[in-house]
Amino acid sequence: LSTAKSCLDRVAGFKEAMAKFPDMKVLDTQEGKGTIEGGRPVMQDLLGRFPELDAVFTINDPCAIGAYSALDAAGRADKVTIVTGAASGFGEGIARLYAAEGAKVAVADINAAGARETACEIQAQGGEAIAVETDVSRPESVQALVATTLDAFGRLDCLFNNAAIQINK
Repeated sequence: LSTAKSCLDRVAGFKEAMAKFPDMKVLDTQEGKGTIEGGRPVMQDLLGRFPELDAVFTINDPCAIGAYSALDAAGRADKVTIVTGAASGFGEGIARLYAAEGAKVAVADINAAGARETACEIQAQGGEAIAVETDVSRPESVQALVATTLDAFGRLDCLFNNAAIQINK
């Protein structure tokens, strides 16, 4: 598995946050190599082994795109998705892509106004979206994001972790 500190920190933070939701279990951990080409077959394998899979966590954008490609090919793209870092840039584009493909999207970002703007634009295009102010560096904020998404949509199928924490030394 990836040994970069940023990857290890993301996985640890995800597991810590998910531990607060005992009804959700981590079923498997696989190496997607941080690429589209690596994420696609991992997701295909997971879908084959766990047909009732409710959510997936990917380590970065390319791996998430590969996972989304596998979900779309399996006819499972119309699900509930959280996209972090979705107020602008790549995250905003991914949130719009998920919505255009029929997913209900929780637009999560530390920039609350930007998240609201993205969610409103998705809604204006006929999609379903909510904005959730989220600081991915704080486990309680991630827990609140998951709880808000579950309250709004009743389930969670995919987590696209686009947000990152930058530490300048």
